[in-house]
Amino acid sequence: MTRRMMHDLGCACGRHFRRPLYHIVDGAQHPGLRYAILGGVLNVVQCPGCERVARVTLPVLYRDAPHGHLVYVYGEEAEEQAGALRSELIKIVQDLRRTSLLTEPVQPTLMFGIERLATLIEAQLGEDEQLGSIAFDVRPGKNPERIARLGAERIAAQTGSYVHAWREGGRLHLQILGPRARLQSATAAAQ
Repeated sequence: MTRRMMHDLGCACGRHFRRPLYHIVDGAQHPGLRYAILGGVLNVVQCPGCERVARVTLPVLYRDAPHGHLVYVYGEEAEEQAGALRSELIKIVQDLRRTSLLTEPVQPTLMFGIERLATLIEAQLGEDEQLGSIAFDVRPGKNPERIARLGAERIAAQTGSYVHAWREGGRLHLQILGPRARLQSATAAAQ
């Protein structure tokens, strides 16, 4: 049920670019996205021109059926519109149930600020599921960057993690965010 859509974005430097942004996140189906939320990098984009990094604030529906969550998260600035947004949430849930995308009888929750969702997720993680990360810089060049990205994606797939990438001074940086215990095991096995 996870859903991303392409968005046209603009930077203060004047550059326009397109990036996929998450609108629906299924934490059970894609556990790595829980760690993107915990790490504060969900819907974070980087301008290809000036390398400025920013979070795009848009409503996100977070679903995690095993933990009983169906949370619609708005930016903190929308909190004064809570009444109208609750009505919108009820309509969204009815549409999801009508199309059979939502079958479990979960009570939807309205939340303001992705940080609050991160706190909710973190409270339910076991000790071995707590947020951990592996970060590394990549030598410039098309081939080293491709190999590093493939390696990071492979580790992320094996550990239920998320790969966050950004450039600084033209140099690629990769960070794998995921369950600390699994990431430690993966790095120990690689040594």
